[in-house]
Amino acid sequence: MKKQKLMINKNKFGESKAVTLIALVITIIVLLILAGVAIAMLTGENGIISKAMQAKTKTEDSKETEEAGLKEIENYINGKSAEAGVVVQDLKSIKSDGTEGEVIGEKVSDGAEGVVPVPNGFYYVGGTAKSGTVISDNLADKDKYKGQEVVGTDLSGNQFVFIPVNGIDLKYEQDHTYDGKHEYVYTTELSGYTSQSEWSDDSGEQASVKNYGGFFIGRYEAGYPDEIKEGTIVNFKNSATEKVPVSKAGVASWNLVNQTVAKAATESMYNAANSKVKSKLVDSYAWDTTCKWLKNSGIIKDDSAGKVSSTSYGNYYDSTFTIPKGTLYAKHIYLNKKKDGVSSSWYFWNGGAGKYSYGIVNDEKGMKVGVKTGETVPENATRPEGAEDAASNYYTADGRIEIATGSSDNTRTNNIYDLAGNMWEWTTETKIRKNNGNNTNYTFAVLRGGSFLSGGSNFAVVFRYGYSTVSFSNVNIGFRAVLYIE
Repeated sequence: MKKQKLMINKNKFGESKAVTLIALVITIIVLLILAGVAIAMLTGENGIISKAMQAKTKTEDSKETEEAGLKEIENYINGKSAEAGVVVQDLKSIKSDGTEGEVIGEKVSDGAEGVVPVPNGFYYVGGTAKSGTVISDNLADKDKYKGQEVVGTDLSGNQFVFIPVNGIDLKYEQDHTYDGKHEYVYTTELSGYTSQSEWSDDSGEQASVKNYGGFFIGRYEAGYPDEIKEGTIVNFKNSATEKVPVSKAGVASWNLVNQTVAKAATESMYNAANSKVKSKLVDSYAWDTTCKWLKNSGIIKDDSAGKVSSTSYGNYYDSTFTIPKGTLYAKHIYLNKKKDGVSSSWYFWNGGAGKYSYGIVNDEKGMKVGVKTGETVPENATRPEGAEDAASNYYTADGRIEIATGSSDNTRTNNIYDLAGNMWEWTTETKIRKNNGNNTNYTFAVLRGGSFLSGGSNFAVVFRYGYSTVSFSNVNIGFRAVLYIE
């Protein structure tokens, strides 16, 4: 009995040793597997080491991005950015003691020669100091022509062009270069001004121009704000003092307006309270400085006698160019009155003085302006207001074409349109003269630039015409706004 039990115990012991060995092998295998997994987790494509390397790379990239952002902020603060349309620093007001005050806008790089101050409520569009930097009061126009010299007319807001005044080659001042050559000189009692020296203006906005390095001039002639389309009949718009003009392309110029209304209308466009700019009727300093800038650009040129002709870049009766299909225009027909076969005076013939209608160019080839159209006057035509003679007592009816401002690149001088021709433009330059006949004082105001009824060779963009009182209006007289930062 005892021997049998011992045998059984030995068998159990052998079995125990076998189990332990198997367990050891399994353990080793499991450890190897775990080790393999661990190595894979460390070294695999998505392993810990790989992830750590990726994290390191991302950290470095983030650092570089952060540093670039910090550098950009630094450039913003220091005004070092050179990309067009990028804000380079705040535009601040100037206090009476000469120190900087509140932020009133931005200084924006023009992408080339300089920086333009853009006041609150306005946005950089495009252009350069050389070609004319354009701003708009509509956010939709922001950076639309960023970095481009020529700015298109397909914009939404009112547009203005910055005239950079450095005080060296371009100063904000009146220009007397053309005295006696491009001015209307009269010597009779009530006939305008006898010389340039008699024309006076205030000093303009000298402080603003000095503080901010220039001013803004309307890109277009002041446009009439109400919709004018084909067939619209226009009558005198002298009394529309409640209207606010626009500075947009393709809009009919606000004509038939006297200087008093033109002055009030431009001043109503903007004020310092809502936009940090002051709008006003263009003054003689702004007009002359703009002409000097255009002369520096090679656009305004003197001939050997010191005369200027604007025929090639304005809408005059001696200019010939084509306006495209879709252009808004008005044909003004005039007639010469004959007396004993001699021309004594001329009248507008459009259904009555100061009344005419607009048309739209429908021809695919466009329409030429500056050419005599040679209409004949029917016997039963309405006589001009104040004319008692029959239609048969008039001869040569010729059409002169007024075009919506900004309609043709032929009238573009840098990025400004219709400064020469289309409409005579009122300014703030005036002179009070007395009529000795009735002992009454009359205020005359200077008109600039010529019109579609003028010749560009005689009434150039630099011309001063001082024969009209501030209450006078005509179909070929309009105006233009100018902006100064307050």
